[in-house]
Amino acid sequence: MIYYIDINGSNTADCKSIEHPCRVKEFNYLKSKLVAGDSVAFKRGQKFYISLNFNNLNGTEKEPISFLAYGEGERPILTGIKEIYPNWKNEGNSCWSTPLKVNTSRVWLNGKEQKYANLDKLSPNAIWRWRDGKLYIYSKLKPKERLQVNSKYYIMNFENSSYINIENLDIRGGTNASIKIDNSRYFNVKNSTIGKNSGYGIVIKNSDHITIERDIIDANFTLKYEAPIATKTENQGVHDGIYMSGSVKYSKIRYNDFINWGHAGLMATTTDIDGIAYNKIDHNYFTAKDLAYGRAIAYSGNTHHNEIAYNYIEKLHTQNQLNGHDNYFHHNIIDDVKDTLLKDGQQGNGISIEDYALSTYNNKITYNTISNTQGAGIAFIALGEHTKEHISSNTIAHNYFLNCGSQYLMRDGKMHKNRFRAIYIPHYSDVKAQYFYDNAIVSDFNQTIYYRKEYLTVKEFNKKNQTNKYGDKIKANSSIFNPNTHGAGDKTKIRSYSGSNSM
Repeated sequence: MIYYIDINGSNTADCKSIEHPCRVKEFNYLKSKLVAGDSVAFKRGQKFYISLNFNNLNGTEKEPISFLAYGEGERPILTGIKEIYPNWKNEGNSCWSTPLKVNTSRVWLNGKEQKYANLDKLSPNAIWRWRDGKLYIYSKLKPKERLQVNSKYYIMNFENSSYINIENLDIRGGTNASIKIDNSRYFNVKNSTIGKNSGYGIVIKNSDHITIERDIIDANFTLKYEAPIATKTENQGVHDGIYMSGSVKYSKIRYNDFINWGHAGLMATTTDIDGIAYNKIDHNYFTAKDLAYGRAIAYSGNTHHNEIAYNYIEKLHTQNQLNGHDNYFHHNIIDDVKDTLLKDGQQGNGISIEDYALSTYNNKITYNTISNTQGAGIAFIALGEHTKEHISSNTIAHNYFLNCGSQYLMRDGKMHKNRFRAIYIPHYSDVKAQYFYDNAIVSDFNQTIYYRKEYLTVKEFNKKNQTNKYGDKIKANSSIFNPNTHGAGDKTKIRSYSGSNSM
């Protein structure tokens, strides 16, 4: 059975034919009747204000339940963006409030998105904050602008469900997420646009065999914070394109575009005993080019046996974070990573390997091209001595570093010594037994390695293999001194190099 949804349909139609489509309101009465093999089709070129919540919606392998588009034109838009008509109350000090039940994550005045701030620091630069059922806005006079918020927590929410297809839809405007998949399995989300004007794109929790393929996962967020923020607001109002938690296993994230997510394009974090494991993330494009903070990939906690390969990552303002154990990161391109103003310290590393949350060990980072990073190409970031966690037995091999780090950095109008270089390894004893083999470094200065409190040339770094007290194995790394590399990074050459090492 196919149910056809049209904003101009009838509230008395049965929804079962193109000639007799129904509206969303009527379909809400029918959705509990969906069974294996059924499809729900939204008319192209239309916008549906909607929130679909399903529990125990189950298709089968041969007869999945599908959510699709029909007709001609642009993908149908499923959205939680709503114009509201506020009842403003003057709170004093140029602060106005109006009741708003849903904890909105994004706000627009006259169609223009606004920055959010701490409630006690509302200003002309960051004008709004939601708290305890109220929306607060900074304005010297009573606001008169048209006000829009994302007012649906999820646009599509699936719990305890299986064998679901979502295809050719534009799903946007969830105050939390556009799509949530919880305690579910065998989902396919394909050829769709996901996450515009939402807090998250897709949230996946305690699920397996989820395929996210050939989607545009775009936050539609371009507001750039330009000064440090005192509290933890580095996500700037948007979070992750895909957020995984609990146990997520045997899933595929492939051929997607992740654009302008204020924390990470893909975030995986868990302390679950099974972990986030045996997933494959490949052939995706990641950028946060319009933001002051944003990374492509962040893995932490019990994330293990995942493969991250053939992704193209560019124009970020913070480091990719690859923690966990027994993960394989290979044949990726990382280009143009800069520090962020929204956190202290150097964040412009291509990859950080940390002992944050749990120990990080037995990961393989091989055959990647990392170029034009303000910090290190790869940096080991340890919490310090006498921590119970450790960073050990990771393999860094066959990578190509081009113009990573620099001898000096310009900060606050002054030149400062840059402690980060192409590779950065601190002196802490909980960073031990790493394997550095056959990495190639092209740089405009000679001392391209920071190793255990020393600045070293690659030749000197290789010699540390003979006198190493940390258990590190170091050999066959090479370097080319090229004073013309600064600012280099021809993407054609980078792509060619990465492709030449295919396995």
